[in-house]
Formats: sequence, C-alpha cells, structure tokens
Amino acid sequence: MRCRELLLMVSDPATQQLLDILDGLWTQLPAEVKAYGDARWPRGSHVALGWPYSQIMVIPSLRLMYVPIAKNACSTLKRMMLDLAGFPADSAAQAHVHECLDFYQTGLQLKDWPREDVERFLTEPRWFRFVVMRDPLERLVSAYLEKFVRNRLLPGNRVHTAPVVAAMQCTDAPDLARGITFRQFAEYVAATPAGLLDPHWRPQCLCVPEQDVQIVGFQIDQIDQLKSDLRAWCGCMPVVGHHNRTTIEKRAPQRGGLADHLPKHLDPIESICAQALLDSGIEHVLCGHA
Repeated sequence: MRCRELLLMVSDPATQQLLDILDGLWTQLPAEVKAYGDARWPRGSHVALGWPYSQIMVIPSLRLMYVPIAKNACSTLKRMMLDLAGFPADSAAQAHVHECLDFYQTGLQLKDWPREDVERFLTEPRWFRFVVMRDPLERLVSAYLEKFVRNRLLPGNRVHTAPVVAAMQCTDAPDLARGITFRQFAEYVAATPAGLLDPHWRPQCLCVPEQDVQIVGFQIDQIDQLKSDLRAWCGCMPVVGHHNRTTIEKRAPQRGGLADHLPKHLDPIESICAQALLDSGIEHVLCGHA
C-alpha cells in the first residue's frame, strides 16, 4: 500500500486504541499544563492520519523527520527534536513534551499539517528521516519494569497497564498494586493481536511507515552516531539527555530467575538484568515479536 492510500484511511483498530489512550490521559492532565498549551496552540487531532503517522515528528525547516517508538529512547529524542526546533531546555514544552505534542498543534507532528504537506514530507528527497530500534526482548523488559513495576501506581500509567492486568487477573477491577509477573505479561503480549497491543509493547515493525518511505535506522546503542549525523545535517549539536530511563543490567545471576516474581518482590532490586526475566519458555512464547 502506497503513502497516498494510507493517508486516505480514516481509522483502524490501532488508531482507535491511540485515541482511547489519549482520551484517558487527557482527563488526568494537570490544569496548568492545559492552560500552558491552550494559551499557545490550537488543540490537535490524531483522527485524520491515524497510527503511526499522526505522531511522527517533523521540523520542515531542517528537512528532518523522527519516527518515535515507545521505549526506544522516545522521551529523550522527542526533547532533542524540541531543542532543534528552538524550544529552551527549561520550557514547559520540554517538561511536558508528550502532552504538548499529542494534544496540541505545535507544528512538530504530522497530524498538525495538511495532507498534501504530509505526503511531501514523507516522500520528498533530501530529507533526513530516522528511527531508533531496540532488541525486542530488551524493549519488553524495559516496558514491564517501567510500567508494571517501578511506576505501576502512577495515575498516568493506568490507561496503559490496567487492561493487561485485568486480563491476566481475570477481573474487571485489576489490582495494580499486586500487578502481574513478567511471565504473565509475556503471555498477554503473545496472545493479543499485535496491532491491538499498547504502543509501549506493540512490535516495532508496526510503529514505522510503509516501505516506500526512506528512513535511516539506528540501534539504541548507536545514539552517538545519530548525534554525529544530526550535527552534520543540521549544522548544530543536538542536546541528547536521558529521560524516563529504565536501568537494565547486562548480566544475570540466574537466567529467568525473576520471571515469576510479582512486582512487590522486584521493588527492592535497584537494577534488573533482562536475562533475569527471560528464560527459554518465555523466549519461545515471544518468538516473532519484533
């Protein structure tokens, strides 16, 4: 399917899920953030373009496009794009980058532009378009530790985690404090159609545009190379910090030894190796998840 055909699509299950997530997050958005956004930009909508196009970031003056993938240094790279677009590091837009981008027409997402411009941004030559990828199992571990363990009681996480926990606890009133094990999380991911998974654990291949869009791919451990390439392209050094980072150790005392531990037993452990949550059974269940 070509870009033009994709841009004419009205909706699909992945887009509807995105809209549902944003509706839930909007109800929890602090009044001061809404006041900041309302004073600067019109409200935005993701309906017309849908997933994954609406959230793609652009700076047309730099001919620069970033395809965000949750849990792949997404918060860091979105703030970097704001920096390149001229937003000061201490601005409220930087502090609330996801909220400002997703709920308002900042001009930095494809959803903020007419369709003819969107198609041009996607297909025009001499653009630097990039995406950052990650080992899929390590990405799932990171998502689990952040959403289901470290920050499981944060109100903003409920919209992402409650459906998963409810399904695995077989209840309409999920106990988020108790939560689920990583093995249960893996079973949920494997049993759910990929396109219906939350963006934080949706396969990366479903988070990028169609093949006729020319995108340069970097692995998450190639951020320094990305910075170098962006400096050459933009003529300035991008500011790349570390935001919303989940620490994952590289070595495990016992392979899969923590896979069946509930979050309360993982809380005291400062950093957890991915291999401590992965065993051959889980890797088999998740086979093919990219």
